[in-house]
Amino acid sequence: MIKTITSTLPLIHGGRTHALLRRIKFLEEELGIKDQQIITTNYNANYYEVYRSYLQQKKISKNIDIINIYDYICRGMLLDESLMKKIETEVEIEGYSSEIVPKRNAVRYYYDGEYVLFRKYYDKTRIIQFEDIMTQSCKHKIQRNEYNSYGMLHRIIHYSVEKNVKIHEELFNLKGQKYMEKFYSDKIPNLVIGIQIYDTNNLLSLSFSNEDELFVWFFSKIFNDGDTIFNDARLLDYGLLNNTKDTRNFIVVHSNHLNNENKLKKSYQYSINNHDKVSSFIVLTHKQKAHLQQEFNIQNNKIEVIPHFIKFKKVDRNNIKNQFVYIGRIDENKQVDHIVEAFSKFCKTEDQVKLIIYGNGTKTCIENLKKLIESKRLDNKISLKGYCANPETKFNESIASFLTSKTEGFGLVVMESLNAGCPVVSYDLNYGPSDLIKNGKNGILVEQNNINELAKAMKQITQEKFRHVENLPEFSIEVAQENYKNLLGM
Repeated sequence: MIKTITSTLPLIHGGRTHALLRRIKFLEEELGIKDQQIITTNYNANYYEVYRSYLQQKKISKNIDIINIYDYICRGMLLDESLMKKIETEVEIEGYSSEIVPKRNAVRYYYDGEYVLFRKYYDKTRIIQFEDIMTQSCKHKIQRNEYNSYGMLHRIIHYSVEKNVKIHEELFNLKGQKYMEKFYSDKIPNLVIGIQIYDTNNLLSLSFSNEDELFVWFFSKIFNDGDTIFNDARLLDYGLLNNTKDTRNFIVVHSNHLNNENKLKKSYQYSINNHDKVSSFIVLTHKQKAHLQQEFNIQNNKIEVIPHFIKFKKVDRNNIKNQFVYIGRIDENKQVDHIVEAFSKFCKTEDQVKLIIYGNGTKTCIENLKKLIESKRLDNKISLKGYCANPETKFNESIASFLTSKTEGFGLVVMESLNAGCPVVSYDLNYGPSDLIKNGKNGILVEQNNINELAKAMKQITQEKFRHVENLPEFSIEVAQENYKNLLGM
């Protein structure tokens, strides 16, 4: 069986999750491999909503079985909606005064004038999402009770009185039975230092020192000899490579393995230092393969180059608006501020083009971007739109799109833009853009971090007609079929 392991499946996701879902769907539809599983290791008591959304959007089919470690541990009694019933809770609590917080759909509660409880409801409901219990001995919560979208308690988090960091979690199944406890360091936030698992009689049955040990146990339970495992999350490398079954272990590389100082990222150290346990690293570009071989002396047959792929489309570009577009995360790596800085220079000679920015990201980066736009007096020319549900349409109606990251594993957004007929202006970064963009044909490559050249490229791409913008043949479905057939020995 083919199994894909990943740390998380977010409802709204970025490139890595998008890529692994496309691979699973491709293997099913193009190669006829229906016997597949997705295995997740993060905690999400509302995962059933993610599964339902993926099915509705046809990101996965009903053939794909999804297993979550926490649901597995509590024997399917975490995510089974047939065991759930909706519990609504009135706002008022006898003996307490309350203060409504309308923008958050929340309520603050006071007892004898002291603030003792904060209760957050799910949007437009009276179903509790979480409750924070306060104490006057410190200025932060000491306990949080969390409820699933049906209003059923699933987790209690305890916080240090001295520091506002969690130190202990209790996890409950749908019958209200505690099945796990997790203990955290009070010195290093979110560092797990102990895990205890309980049986249905509330007796301790298993214990682990950390999550790596838990993942080794879990994978050894659910894998079978002969399984093929695609691992898309570096967090799970240790668990995969130490499982006790005879599995084919594919490490799927989605990002640059080096940090900004050109040193090996900590997240890659285990798999690269133990590459004898890896069946093959799957990288997206020949350039990254060459770098891995040069830097770490990994055998040629241990690294396969299988780039992202896309179903080519013939598109009309009859409705191009006078706008540029950026679609992607807004964080330090993406350097969206470089686009704004270059656009500010571009606007000194061109005042008709607008810039539309789509994407979620870190609060700090978004706020800084807003301040930069205001300082450049570009409020009437630049729009921040948040999440983009239809990127193909937005690319198709724009003059050009941009990629200005510090580093990438491939730059999937470049491929998607080109497939919509939209040329791309990108920094010539590691890795991806130089594989996808033929300079002057389907886009423009710019020296990395050169904002002046980026501004010149904006002007160039508005003046020149890029009439035949498309992806290169090596990124077609047909080539991907051959790549995966060779990898899987079909």
